[in-house]
Amino acid sequence: MEKMSNNYAQAIAVPDKDLFAVQLSDGGWSIADGQGTNLTDEDMVELAGWHLPVRFEYPEQAIKAIDAGPKDWFDIAEDSPWSGHAVNSGAVREPKYLM
Repeated sequence: MEKMSNNYAQAIAVPDKDLFAVQLSDGGWSIADGQGTNLTDEDMVELAGWHLPVRFEYPEQAIKAIDAGPKDWFDIAEDSPWSGHAVNSGAVREPKYLM
């Protein structure tokens, strides 16, 4: 199984939260702390961010989950509060999205 990288096709900023709804190369959406390597200037690539190992069908679902997200520090671990919150908000765990 090929892992999905952080070269997102699209990234929608949610400024109040400093997070992004991101579209991965398989068309699914997740939540990330950066806009990905495709959308980040080359000299700032260390700030490209990484996504949760969960998949939403639509960007609106990810944005809604970001807006209602936990107060916890954003963490891309499979067992993090953010990953659990995303699943409770309609996402499914996606092994391909694990980093």
